Amino acid sequence: MILILSERKDITTYHIAKWLEYYGKEVFILTDEDKIKMLCINNNGISFEVDDYILNFKEIEAYWYRRGIFNLPFSINSEGLPNAIIDNLKKERALVNEILHTYLLKIPNLSSIFNSDLNRVNVLYKAKDAELQIPNFGIFNCKKDIEGFFSKYSKIITKPIWNGISTIENNTLFINYTAEFTQEDLAGLPELFAPSLFIEYIEKKYELRIFYLNGECYTIAILSQNDPKTQLDYRKYNIEKPNRNVSYLLPKNIEDKIRRLMENVNLKTGSIDIIVTPEDDFVLLEINPIGQFLNVSQDCNYNIEKNIALYLSNIAQ
Repeated sequence: MILILSERKDITTYHIAKWLEYYGKEVFILTDEDKIKMLCINNNGISFEVDDYILNFKEIEAYWYRRGIFNLPFSINSEGLPNAIIDNLKKERALVNEILHTYLLKIPNLSSIFNSDLNRVNVLYKAKDAELQIPNFGIFNCKKDIEGFFSKYSKIITKPIWNGISTIENNTLFINYTAEFTQEDLAGLPELFAPSLFIEYIEKKYELRIFYLNGECYTIAILSQNDPKTQLDYRKYNIEKPNRNVSYLLPKNIEDKIRRLMENVNLKTGSIDIIVTPEDDFVLLEINPIGQFLNVSQDCNYNIEKNIALYLSNIAQ
């Protein structure tokens, strides 16, 4: 049996599950909405009940962490409890989650929760170690430091240090977009503020979204530079006039460097963003270990969903 831990609304998960079923594999999809009950962790292993089904970890032949968490069978009633006890109970719950995910590392897997949330800046350092070109950047909390950064680079952008947010509350989408940081923004800053990430703006000929799977690179070129709406962040989709997307063959030396980088950050899969400059330099921006890839697969007929299913089928014990 192949276990997929995901979120109920993640369409990608179900595409891959269909391919696995096509290849004759039993699939169990566990989402963050599936309530676990009767959890048992002991010397003999781990099992729990969910939806009247007993899942024994010894029966799992392969595992894919797509996204989400285990919905554990206990809640914390904080009413009348001191904060120290509440914090202790939260740590207990977190440790149980850690035990489950650590056990799953023993099983042939495609990815894990432990490498699902990369540090964006550390990735840039590792990309440089892999001899990939990266933009000039700085994390500052002092106005004079940004003024110095501006003096070197006439145009800069700002991004979240972490991966940012993407959520819907009360029918309103909250999402972090890459944005230009202007002199007007600088003038409105206090002398000291929360540490923030600033990056040199890179002129682009086009940008690449690369889905990486166990050494293979599936690449799409996004021609976003000619549309003011998508110049800084192609995720600001122009529905009326979408960017043109085309399949793309990476130069071998860039592909080799990407493999080296992914090995250094211990990832078998992930989405990689690269800008190609007018001078044909390849500048790496970031890696998203759990990025969406259906557009890359479908626009370029890469059949990534099928290939993920084949990978999971092949590693199943």
